[in-house]
Amino acid sequence: MKKFTLTFLFSCLAFCFALAQETATIDGVKYYLKNGEATIMVQDKSLSGDIVIPEKILYNNSEYIVTSATNNAFESTMIESIIFPNSIKKIGDMLFSGCRQLLSVTLGNSIKSLGEGTFYGCYNLKHITLPNNITSLGDFCFSFCSNLESIILSKNIEAIGVQCFSSCDKLTSIDLPNKLSVLEEGCFYSCTSLKSIYLPEKISSLGRNCFLGCRSLESVELPSSITYIGNQAFRECSSLISIDLPNSITSIGDACFADCRSLKEINLPNGIETLGLYFFSGCNNLSSITIPKSVTSIGDDCFGRCSSLLSVTCEWGNLDNISTYSNAFDGIFTESILYVPAGTVDMYKATEPWSNFKYIEEVGESGDTSEEPTQCATPSISYADGKLVFTCETDGAEYHYTVTSEDFRTNAYSQGGTVELTAAYNISVYASADGCTNSDEAKAVLYFIKAGSGTGVGVSEIIAGKRSIVLSTDGQTVTASGLADGEAVSLYTTDGMLLSTAKASADGIATLDTKGERGVLIVKVGNDGLKIAVN
Repeated sequence: MKKFTLTFLFSCLAFCFALAQETATIDGVKYYLKNGEATIMVQDKSLSGDIVIPEKILYNNSEYIVTSATNNAFESTMIESIIFPNSIKKIGDMLFSGCRQLLSVTLGNSIKSLGEGTFYGCYNLKHITLPNNITSLGDFCFSFCSNLESIILSKNIEAIGVQCFSSCDKLTSIDLPNKLSVLEEGCFYSCTSLKSIYLPEKISSLGRNCFLGCRSLESVELPSSITYIGNQAFRECSSLISIDLPNSITSIGDACFADCRSLKEINLPNGIETLGLYFFSGCNNLSSITIPKSVTSIGDDCFGRCSSLLSVTCEWGNLDNISTYSNAFDGIFTESILYVPAGTVDMYKATEPWSNFKYIEEVGESGDTSEEPTQCATPSISYADGKLVFTCETDGAEYHYTVTSEDFRTNAYSQGGTVELTAAYNISVYASADGCTNSDEAKAVLYFIKAGSGTGVGVSEIIAGKRSIVLSTDGQTVTASGLADGEAVSLYTTDGMLLSTAKASADGIATLDTKGERGVLIVKVGNDGLKIAVN
């Protein structure tokens, strides 16, 4: 009798345990149920539409509180929006990774962290506000959210992971919380539209590749708390004109400012000891530099191709303990002047790479320097007979140009099988000439638009069924070339305000007044609206 009773009791316990943990699908969402709590499981890839997760679910007459979501729960599903309740306290890594249709997310206030790759590759996510209880964002959290335009971060965030916002192509600005002390490796890598960023006062270091490829970044104010900047942190920030480095910085990595083509001036901190490999390589608008006494090492190709570098000032009275690569200044402006302390000219003339300077002069008591060379005239850009044409008022000018297009992609993804093309090429060019410093950079956009749009189009202007229009600007006016004689064009702001109109001259050129407006403006040519950025 006792044996039967024990066997019956164990059978009841096993049955109750089986009831206590099982899986269920409710309103299309899979849950794991155990001990009165429900965890969101990995969903079928076919899950789509608008999803609302309730705080509680009822299954087999039992109630379960939804408290968590497992790793990869909604990965690569077709959901468009989702709302999480406040009952959810923990969410796993890669939660929404690859949800290409996701447009809207509302997270509950009990969530304290977003794990690795939470929104990785959510290409259509444009706006998101994070709950105030969130204190950390994992590695690659918003990486490749290529349409993310704005994000409001929790003021309590203390940590942002590696490449957290990398390749967020549409992100133009972001306010970082004051509790943040470190920007990890590649945090904003290749955020190509990021124009400005505020760094909190507690920031002490910028990881390697932190702003690498942020080609629209125009300005950044570094707080006095920063002591370290990693390798390539600002590399290819081609719109960065100037930056002030606080004296708190003691270490800056290799290639930190390489290929910052617009950088004209920079003050190096007094305590820095090393200017590493390729430190300013390709900064072809950098005009002058003062190397502090604290520097003991200058790396390979440090100032390579700094073709506008007019003057270099060194503060060392003795070169015995200074290590400098022989090619540290390869490709700089041939007429550049090296300024050295009084009584040290012969020492510098006898030591490489300083001996390669054509002119070495002592800094006078007043600090006056010789007259600077004339600057080359800014070139103009036009298009004719299937060719770009650059012209410059300076005799003997040569041209250095870059052509890019947003249409260029590698290994890109298209769900529906169609890809919209801008049919636009971004052009930048500067001129150089013997005895002159490099010109300012001229920019233009070359568009290929439908032949026959607007007024009459000559046969010579039709190229493979399309014709070409070039837009360029000097900040005060926008010039359109490639028009038909007498063709009307108009200039608008993006919100539709008309700024000016004009008709093309016999040579196909029309000039439009910006009326002081800045930013993206629209040039209307027939039925086509063409964009140009005016700085």
